[in-house]
Amino acid sequence: MTVFIGSDHRGFQLKQRIIAFLQTQNINVVDAGCNGQDDKDDYNDFAHRAVQSYFRENDPKNFGILICGTGHGMCMQANRFKGIRAVRCLDAQDAQVARTHNDANFLCLGADEPETQKNYQDIIDAFLRTQPLSDEKYLRRNHKLDIDLTPTLKSKLPQVEILPTLLTNDPQVFRDLTERYHTFTDKIHFDFIDGSLPGTTPHISMRSLATLNNYVFNIHVMSNHPEDYFDDIISLNPELVIFHVTNDTPISEEAHIKLQNLVTMIKANRQIKVGLAVEPATNIHVIKDLIKSIDHVMLFSGHLGHYGGEADLNLLERIPTLKDINPFLTIGWDGGVNASNICAIAQRGVNVINVGSAISRAPDSAQSYHELNQLIRGD
Repeated sequence: MTVFIGSDHRGFQLKQRIIAFLQTQNINVVDAGCNGQDDKDDYNDFAHRAVQSYFRENDPKNFGILICGTGHGMCMQANRFKGIRAVRCLDAQDAQVARTHNDANFLCLGADEPETQKNYQDIIDAFLRTQPLSDEKYLRRNHKLDIDLTPTLKSKLPQVEILPTLLTNDPQVFRDLTERYHTFTDKIHFDFIDGSLPGTTPHISMRSLATLNNYVFNIHVMSNHPEDYFDDIISLNPELVIFHVTNDTPISEEAHIKLQNLVTMIKANRQIKVGLAVEPATNIHVIKDLIKSIDHVMLFSGHLGHYGGEADLNLLERIPTLKDINPFLTIGWDGGVNASNICAIAQRGVNVINVGSAISRAPDSAQSYHELNQLIRGD
């Protein structure tokens, strides 16, 4: 048995006590965070992480335990995932019934509840050691919990985010573009190139982003040595950092280990989402383990270090395979986006579309940005 445990800042101290208790029972524990009492540690993120880890193991003998102030938020978030039956329990009897009648697999606790603080060991013991009843009526009802009854409320296209990209080796162009973009958006995609990848030359330093106090940004790191930029990434605190995997050679075992360690270090230090950029010929099965541990994959159809690539829409065929490997991935696109193909890209399940020259080189960048958004909204 493995227990996947997560908490927000209010549940952190109780989480640590629960981990210690489980370890005395010789139960394997996977800690999904949080790692302290920062009030920016939202329960949603750590419920997601614990559930994601639980699904990766795919073993019905495993359980999850989630702790926030009341237990309500964790319970609501966990139950958004098909196959999770999360319950908030106040005492051991609650826990027993949740297991016998509902075959619950995630226990949610409220760290602010005095009775929970006093009796958490009994509650957990009852939850983990009680077996579900096999009566037909319980099996029938529990099966219905996994049926998606959500109404189909279809818009013309799924919600998609369009981000103007910033790629230049000229400090003045960098300043001009950031000033222009800020008139219509507060979020951008920054391409960082250090010249170590074949066919590329160094561009504007990643540290230039430190001047952009009014922006949220994603960073696409194009380097053979991404680990060299760990401190800069942590300092800049982007929403998402994407590491590039090229076509040129199969990723070596050493590079694979370095990249996996880098992903782990970033997630341990900050709530920064981590992604990979894959080129058309990148063998995604070779990096399957990496894909399982990240948040985002960007389909890269451009030319490294240059605006004006062509969109190879065949890349969209990779999305189902990526989702099979990690159903929680968000999907990004970079390369050749314009008014003639953006709807085709959006319709296939891409969540973030990075747009370069169609915005930066347009006579009116703001108008182009708004027109592209209107297209994917179906206005």
